[in-house]
Amino acid sequence: MPNRDNGSDFISAGVSIPLTFFWNDTKYGSQVRAAKSNAKALEYAFKSELEKTSRELSRQHIRWRRNFQKAKTYEEALIPSARQTLDSALAAYGVGKTDFTDVYLAELELLNFERHAVKARANAAKAQIETNALQGVYSQKNQVNGDET
Repeated sequence: MPNRDNGSDFISAGVSIPLTFFWNDTKYGSQVRAAKSNAKALEYAFKSELEKTSRELSRQHIRWRRNFQKAKTYEEALIPSARQTLDSALAAYGVGKTDFTDVYLAELELLNFERHAVKARANAAKAQIETNALQGVYSQKNQVNGDET
């Protein structure tokens, strides 16, 4: 009996799985799925708002640039030209080469251009305020002088 094992080298191994693991899946599985679904919905809502804000920011920036350029054109080209036309009409009226109607129309054109320039500046300022609000920027100084935001 020399090869006989007396049982002193016995090894035992076991694996235990809690039964609550299977029970939790059925009990809390619907809550987990609902939470994941809510998280996805919130993520999509966030992305949607982000895209909406980005589009609005782009739109306001374009509006600002267009109105700024419009005001600049009025102030640098059209108003000086209308002022020169008015001066010429006044000089011609002074020597009797034209009537008062030409002077009146030249003055009216100058005032109209000045009004359009002020309106374009105001619209540029509004667009810049909207752009700053969308970006979350607060500034007390007047920045409607061509500095891009």
